[in-house]
Amino acid sequence: GSKYKDMAIGETKPIAVAFTSDWHLENKLCDLEQLEADQKLIGSTDGFYQIHSGDIIDNAIKHVGMMTNGMPPSEGLLLLEHILGISSGSTLAVVGGNHDTWTKMKSGLEGVDHVFREYGIAYRNNNVVLNLYFGDEMYTIAVSHKYRFSSYLNVNHKTKRMWENFSTDFDIGVVGHDHVFG
Repeated sequence: GSKYKDMAIGETKPIAVAFTSDWHLENKLCDLEQLEADQKLIGSTDGFYQIHSGDIIDNAIKHVGMMTNGMPPSEGLLLLEHILGISSGSTLAVVGGNHDTWTKMKSGLEGVDHVFREYGIAYRNNNVVLNLYFGDEMYTIAVSHKYRFSSYLNVNHKTKRMWENFSTDFDIGVVGHDHVFG
Protein backbone atom coordinates (compact mmCIF):
# COMPACT_ATOMS: atom_id res chain seq x y z
CA GLY A 1 0.00 0.00 0.00
CA SER A 2 0.89 3.62 -0.36
CA LYS A 3 2.87 5.28 2.38
CA TYR A 4 0.47 8.25 2.09
CA LYS A 5 -2.83 8.24 3.98
CA ASP A 6 -5.48 10.96 4.08
CA MET A 7 -7.54 11.05 7.24
CA ALA A 8 -10.27 13.48 8.35
CA ILE A 9 -11.01 14.18 11.99
CA GLY A 10 -14.67 15.10 12.43
CA GLU A 11 -14.12 17.27 15.49
CA THR A 12 -15.03 20.93 15.86
CA LYS A 13 -13.22 21.52 19.14
CA PRO A 14 -9.49 21.22 19.91
CA ILE A 15 -7.94 17.76 19.75
CA ALA A 16 -4.86 16.10 21.19
CA VAL A 17 -2.66 13.47 19.54
CA ALA A 18 -0.34 11.30 21.60
CA PHE A 19 2.62 9.77 19.78
CA THR A 20 3.61 6.45 21.31
CA SER A 21 6.29 3.93 20.43
CA ASP A 22 8.10 0.79 21.51
CA TRP A 23 5.69 -0.73 24.01
CA HIS A 24 7.24 -4.22 23.62
CA LEU A 25 4.12 -5.67 25.24
CA GLU A 26 5.45 -9.11 26.18
CA ASN A 27 8.63 -7.75 27.69
CA LYS A 28 8.88 -7.75 31.49
CA LEU A 29 10.11 -4.15 31.31
CA CYS A 30 6.79 -2.97 29.81
CA ASP A 31 4.81 -1.23 32.57
CA LEU A 32 1.43 -2.73 31.70
CA GLU A 33 -0.33 -1.00 34.58
CA GLN A 34 0.79 2.44 33.37
CA LEU A 35 0.09 1.53 29.74
CA GLU A 36 -3.48 0.50 30.60
CA ALA A 37 -3.99 3.73 32.58
CA ASP A 38 -2.68 5.79 29.64
CA GLN A 39 -4.90 3.92 27.18
CA LYS A 40 -7.96 4.40 29.40
CA LEU A 41 -7.26 8.13 29.56
CA ILE A 42 -6.83 8.42 25.78
CA GLY A 43 -9.85 6.24 25.04
CA SER A 44 -12.18 8.01 27.46
CA THR A 45 -11.25 11.59 26.55
CA ASP A 46 -13.21 13.20 23.70
CA GLY A 47 -10.91 14.42 20.94
CA PHE A 48 -7.87 12.49 22.20
CA TYR A 49 -6.17 10.31 19.56
CA GLN A 50 -2.91 8.42 19.19
CA ILE A 51 -0.44 7.42 16.52
CA HIS A 52 2.00 4.61 17.23
CA SER A 53 5.45 4.36 15.65
CA GLY A 54 6.26 0.68 16.02
CA ASP A 55 7.44 -2.22 18.16
CA ILE A 56 4.12 -2.71 19.85
CA ILE A 57 5.04 -6.32 20.59
CA ASP A 58 8.42 -7.67 21.62
CA ASN A 59 7.98 -10.78 19.45
CA ALA A 60 10.48 -13.39 20.58
CA ILE A 61 10.02 -15.32 17.33
CA LYS A 62 13.34 -14.07 15.95
CA HIS A 63 15.48 -14.28 19.06
CA VAL A 64 14.49 -17.43 20.94
CA GLY A 65 16.47 -16.34 24.00
CA MET A 66 13.97 -13.54 24.47
CA MET A 67 11.27 -16.11 25.27
CA THR A 68 12.39 -16.04 28.89
CA ASN A 69 11.99 -12.28 28.96
CA GLY A 70 8.20 -12.26 29.20
CA MET A 71 5.47 -14.10 27.35
CA PRO A 72 5.22 -15.79 23.95
CA PRO A 73 4.27 -13.69 20.88
CA SER A 74 0.79 -15.28 20.71
CA GLU A 75 0.01 -13.88 24.16
CA GLY A 76 1.42 -10.53 23.08
CA LEU A 77 -1.17 -10.40 20.28
CA LEU A 78 -3.96 -11.17 22.76
CA LEU A 79 -2.65 -8.44 25.03
CA LEU A 80 -2.62 -6.05 22.06
CA GLU A 81 -6.30 -6.80 21.42
CA HIS A 82 -7.01 -6.11 25.10
CA ILE A 83 -5.18 -2.76 24.93
CA LEU A 84 -7.01 -1.77 21.72
CA GLY A 85 -10.29 -2.51 23.48
CA ILE A 86 -9.33 -0.14 26.30
CA SER A 87 -8.33 2.70 23.96
CA SER A 88 -11.77 2.64 22.31
CA GLY A 89 -10.98 3.48 18.70
CA SER A 90 -8.63 6.36 19.44
CA THR A 91 -5.75 4.98 17.34
CA LEU A 92 -5.43 6.81 14.01
CA ALA A 93 -2.49 4.87 12.55
CA VAL A 94 0.30 2.46 13.40
CA VAL A 95 3.68 2.02 11.78
CA GLY A 96 5.17 -1.44 12.13
CA GLY A 97 8.57 -1.65 13.75
CA ASN A 98 11.26 -4.30 13.34
CA HIS A 99 9.85 -6.41 16.20
CA ASP A 100 6.33 -6.21 14.71
CA THR A 101 7.41 -7.51 11.31
CA TRP A 102 9.36 -10.55 12.54
CA THR A 103 6.25 -12.77 12.71
CA LYS A 104 5.57 -12.58 8.98
CA MET A 105 9.27 -12.56 8.09
CA LYS A 106 10.16 -15.67 10.13
CA SER A 107 6.95 -17.73 9.97
CA GLY A 108 4.86 -16.40 7.09
CA LEU A 109 2.01 -15.88 9.56
CA GLU A 110 0.28 -12.57 10.05
CA GLY A 111 0.81 -10.83 13.37
CA VAL A 112 0.04 -7.28 14.40
CA ASP A 113 -0.98 -6.25 10.88
CA HIS A 114 -3.88 -8.70 11.08
CA VAL A 115 -4.99 -7.36 14.47
CA PHE A 116 -4.97 -3.75 13.25
CA ARG A 117 -6.94 -4.65 10.13
CA GLU A 118 -9.56 -6.33 12.37
CA TYR A 119 -9.88 -3.08 14.33
CA GLY A 120 -9.97 -0.88 11.20
CA ILE A 121 -6.72 0.87 12.10
CA ALA A 122 -4.42 2.10 9.34
CA TYR A 123 -1.20 0.04 9.48
CA ARG A 124 1.93 0.23 7.37
CA ASN A 125 5.41 -1.21 7.82
CA ASN A 126 8.32 1.17 8.34
CA ASN A 127 6.76 4.58 7.71
CA VAL A 128 3.62 6.49 6.81
CA VAL A 129 2.79 10.06 5.87
CA LEU A 130 -0.60 11.12 7.23
CA ASN A 131 -2.44 14.11 5.87
CA LEU A 132 -4.65 14.79 8.86
CA TYR A 133 -7.59 17.07 8.02
CA PHE A 134 -9.07 18.93 10.95
CA GLY A 135 -11.73 21.43 9.92
CA ASP A 136 -10.22 23.56 7.15
CA GLU A 137 -6.64 22.76 8.18
CA MET A 138 -4.39 19.97 6.99
CA TYR A 139 -1.43 18.76 9.02
CA THR A 140 1.13 16.45 7.43
CA ILE A 141 2.58 13.99 9.92
CA ALA A 142 5.54 11.80 8.93
CA VAL A 143 5.91 8.74 11.15
CA SER A 144 8.78 6.27 10.91
CA HIS A 145 9.87 3.50 13.21
CA LYS A 146 13.56 3.84 12.39
CA TYR A 147 15.54 6.45 10.53
CA ARG A 148 19.24 6.76 9.95
CA PHE A 149 21.47 9.22 11.74
CA SER A 150 20.61 8.36 15.34
CA SER A 151 22.62 10.18 17.97
CA TYR A 152 22.77 9.40 21.67
CA LEU A 153 23.83 13.00 22.26
CA ASN A 154 20.81 14.47 20.45
CA VAL A 155 17.70 12.26 20.24
CA ASN A 156 16.10 14.70 17.78
CA HIS A 157 18.96 14.44 15.27
CA LYS A 158 17.35 11.70 13.16
CA THR A 159 14.05 13.61 12.97
CA LYS A 160 15.93 16.68 11.76
CA ARG A 161 17.70 14.53 9.13
CA MET A 162 14.35 13.04 8.13
CA TRP A 163 13.06 16.60 7.61
CA GLU A 164 16.05 17.42 5.39
CA ASN A 165 15.99 14.17 3.37
CA PHE A 166 12.36 12.98 3.30
CA SER A 167 10.47 13.07 0.02
CA THR A 168 7.62 15.09 1.56
CA ASP A 169 7.56 18.20 3.70
CA PHE A 170 5.78 17.61 6.99
CA ASP A 171 4.46 19.61 9.93
CA ILE A 172 5.19 16.96 12.54
CA GLY A 173 7.91 14.30 12.38
CA VAL A 174 7.97 11.26 14.66
CA VAL A 175 10.63 8.55 14.81
CA GLY A 176 10.55 5.65 17.28
CA HIS A 177 12.96 2.78 17.91
CA ASP A 178 15.46 4.41 20.26
CA HIS A 179 14.52 3.84 23.88
CA VAL A 180 15.04 7.01 25.89
CA PHE A 181 14.27 6.88 29.60
CA GLY A 182 14.16 9.72 32.04
